[in-house]
This record gives sequence, C-alpha cells and structure tokens, in this order.
Amino acid sequence: MSWGEDDPGAGWWDEGGEAEAAAQLLDAVERALRSLIGRGVPIRSLTPGPVQGVARLHLADSTVFLVTSAGGAHFGRVVRAIFGHHSLTISTWERSTDGLRITLGGVPGREPAQLWLLGPDQPD
Repeated sequence: MSWGEDDPGAGWWDEGGEAEAAAQLLDAVERALRSLIGRGVPIRSLTPGPVQGVARLHLADSTVFLVTSAGGAHFGRVVRAIFGHHSLTISTWERSTDGLRITLGGVPGREPAQLWLLGPDQPD
C-alpha cells in the first residue's frame, strides 16, 4: 500500500544523505590516520571484534578501529608481533574503491601486514 505524496514516511530515508555521511566518516578517519601516523602512536593490541572475521585494533592513545585482514595470515602475524614485543605502528594507508587499507610497520615478514579499516569502534 502506498500513500503517495501524503505518505507520512516519505523522505525519511535519504540515500544521498547516507552517501554524504559515509564520505564524511571516511574523511574523519583519514584525518585521524594522519594524526596517528604523524605522532607515531603505537598499536597495543588486536582483539576479537563484534562479528567473525572482524577485529578491534587498539592504539596507545585509546583509539580503536574495526579491521579485517587484507590477506591470509595478516591477523596472526600482527598478534605474533604484539606478543613478541615488537613496536607496531600504522605506517601508511591507501583509499580505494574497496575502502581504506592500512599498512602496519614493525611486523616481521617479507611482505607488509595490511588490514582493511572498517571504521572507528564504538563502546558495546
């Protein structure tokens, strides 16, 4: 059933507004990344996230991001490096059509450890 122009719910869902909000969030995350990289804020831990395949990346300044692995064993390599007392930081990030991919510095291995940054975490 449609109410037509008199629909009381018409206009409450604005897809253009959703895209704008997503772009603003991405811009805010990039500003935070610039600051974190510039200050050299270390990574403290990688803990399980709210759903399978997602983790929480905790930084020393209390910043927490939700991330997924950009490759096979990247989560494992990061956890091993943290427990091995390596100094880990976010070294670079790249914005693509798939999202924000961050590269971590200080993780041993031939290839850099990369994670997809989904966004900031919020309290449970």
